[in-house]
Amino acid sequence: MRSPAGLIDRLIPYRWMASIILLVLLDFCTWLAVRPVSTRQVISNQDKFLHVLGFFGLYCTAHVVLFYDFFPRIRRFHAGLYLINASAWLGYGLLIEGVQGLLSYRTASLADFLADALGILAGAVFVAAIKLYPQGADTADGTR
Repeated sequence: MRSPAGLIDRLIPYRWMASIILLVLLDFCTWLAVRPVSTRQVISNQDKFLHVLGFFGLYCTAHVVLFYDFFPRIRRFHAGLYLINASAWLGYGLLIEGVQGLLSYRTASLADFLADALGILAGAVFVAAIKLYPQGADTADGTR
């Protein structure tokens, strides 16, 4: 069975797409956070589930960008990059809750921030478990 990291290594010429996907996800999550809230919920605690899912996706996508674009020579677990990634997304979650507290049609919620943190933790555990690190890229531009 091929590893996820091996799949990404084969897609090295297209890895810039992770940065584009990350920016689109960030824009979409920000739009969702500041638009008027929908009262229709399909499942109970749907909002918390979406916070966990959104921050899981943001963390995992940012992990690929950090390890494959900015630090391709790091090919193993690196606590510093995990901490940078998690801190950035925790800050983003805090910023979102702060902005929502200022909007008349939204409210800030500690539970939402905790759901964000859970999504970040789940993303960190996921990428560590599948060992999603560059395996063959020796330089920042993907040449070997």
